[in-house]
Amino acid sequence: MNSYSILLIYAHPDDETVFTGGLISQCVFKGKEVYLISATRGEAGKTSGLCTREQLSKVREEELREAAKILGIKDIIFLGYSDGKLNEVNQLEITQRIAAIIRRIRPDIIVTFGPDGATGHKDHKAIHVFASEAVSIAGEQKCESIAGKVFKVPKVYYVALATKIKKAWAIHEESPEPDTVICVKQYSNIKMKALKCHKTQALSFEKFFNVDRDILQRFLEEETFRWAK
Repeated sequence: MNSYSILLIYAHPDDETVFTGGLISQCVFKGKEVYLISATRGEAGKTSGLCTREQLSKVREEELREAAKILGIKDIIFLGYSDGKLNEVNQLEITQRIAAIIRRIRPDIIVTFGPDGATGHKDHKAIHVFASEAVSIAGEQKCESIAGKVFKVPKVYYVALATKIKKAWAIHEESPEPDTVICVKQYSNIKMKALKCHKTQALSFEKFFNVDRDILQRFLEEETFRWAK
């Protein structure tokens, strides 16, 4: 792959927009290709009365595809694991699957959750473990069972929320402060439009919006990360 690319590795539909909607838009505007791995289809989320529980998986996939079009994501890879049960999946299987995708896409940057899962969600923490291991084995010559040529990812960043944001959202998970702040003010309208695609999760999003104006502004105009050194 000749063009500059970024791979996002997340647990659920909407993670991509909540934590990196502005970054995605900025990267696409600058001509970079953005790819997304979603480990689940979010079937354990809220329905908001818009569909049945049985329909939610399909509906949330459609919501994500709609948001991806707005943000400019080039491709979405669904791994198809059960929402809320990522910590129970076969770790070797999922890490090898992710590693094969890494070798195929050969991204310049990977963005995923850190050990704290940003919000403390157990699926977020699990995907951190899998993604981190996948980055490692994708770059190892000895892992011959993984499809594709060996590829060492140049940079990995973890989603990291500032203490002020965590307090406003009632997140009690302890984690280091971000060391990388991206101003995405120019793309905040796109981020908001993509958030609105995730209609079934509107009730879950209330915590993002029912905050002081300065916190809301930071959520929409700044996205924060830690470099995985």
